[in-house]
Amino acid sequence: MTTSEAPKIYALHENPEWFPPFARAFEQEGLQFEEWLLTDGVLDLDATPPEGIFWSRISASAHTRDHDLSKDYARAVLSWLEAHGRRTINGRRVLELEMSKVDQLTALKAAGIDTPRTVAAIGRDRILEAAKGFPTPFITKHNQGGKGLGVRKFESHAELAEYVVSDEFEEPQDGITLIQEFI
Repeated sequence: MTTSEAPKIYALHENPEWFPPFARAFEQEGLQFEEWLLTDGVLDLDATPPEGIFWSRISASAHTRDHDLSKDYARAVLSWLEAHGRRTINGRRVLELEMSKVDQLTALKAAGIDTPRTVAAIGRDRILEAAKGFPTPFITKHNQGGKGLGVRKFESHAELAEYVVSDEFEEPQDGITLIQEFI
């Protein structure tokens, strides 16, 4: 297949600063591509998507760039594309794995891969309860993070208790804080 016969590539993303190197690479290879910036928009569910390959590069850290809608917009777009049988790279299932450490850890466990003991606290008020029974030190992290958001090491339960009520506390995007054994 020559590059002129290659299907058009649709690059789904939310970070305009990320895309230029890929655009240059596509151009150098003579590939047809179109950028789909998923920060906001309109999705006509009765429309038929174009033919081509849809390459998703949606990031779990989109909210750190004030693109709070991108995750759910991408979910909708990928569902629409997959319902129409379009070829997606990093499709809906990959997006779900990208967005949730709980999803990642349960998938690893299901595949027989050992993971650190982890408890998910839904809501700030449940973090101390979730940490009970963990030997120190232990760590916290955001379920949906990116960029290392919410990753902190605690040497004691008292240190965690002080942090949770402090102004330093980082609220997770999805409200889920993971408590994890420190390895």
